[in-house]
Amino acid sequence: MDRQDFYNKRDNYRIGGLRKDYILSLVSNDVHTVLDVGCGNGELAESLKERCCRVTGVDVSQSAIVEAAEFLDDSFCFDIEKENWPEDLLNKKFDLIVASEVIEHIFDPLVFLKKIKSLSAPNGKIIITTPNVLFWKNRLKILFGDFKYQDKGIMDRGHIRFFTTDTFRDTLKKSGLSVVIEKNLYPNLYFRNLNWLGNLFPGLFAYQFVVLLSHE
Repeated sequence: MDRQDFYNKRDNYRIGGLRKDYILSLVSNDVHTVLDVGCGNGELAESLKERCCRVTGVDVSQSAIVEAAEFLDDSFCFDIEKENWPEDLLNKKFDLIVASEVIEHIFDPLVFLKKIKSLSAPNGKIIITTPNVLFWKNRLKILFGDFKYQDKGIMDRGHIRFFTTDTFRDTLKKSGLSVVIEKNLYPNLYFRNLNWLGNLFPGLFAYQFVVLLSHE
């Protein structure tokens, strides 16, 4: 089974409501063109269209692209790990690039980040989200020898890279990206108004890292 077949058959790659809200909160009013990498069924694109953004979607799954079509102004279906990206896409520049829950699915995240950086407009921004493998619940599972792949979540069977606070920040730095805003998702703390605790110990409490980046 190749990558496209694998992702065509997955129906659980949908953006959570809270994660989508966090991403949208980082989108400034001066954003007009957006590249949504790993656009899935277009849930994020739909919200961006409501803000009058022009959205280009990229996904390896043809079925996802078809489902998202009504929310996309342009779309490309290809494997982002392949060296040759479509020329029509490489000739574009975007005010904002979003890659939510993408880098954990690819072999060389650094190459990917440098590639999307090249598609960013001079003052453009990039939003990246990825799971934290050392989220406290996952730490407990690993401590007791429970390291099992699952259909979704941190241990999703499609994940081939695992990030901690340090490895995530190091990867971003090596790609030439600088953190403008870090707004991690602390689901256990958010509903208790304890996000401040998560900000003190993101490596422990962040379920997903959510960052807004600029490029050098």
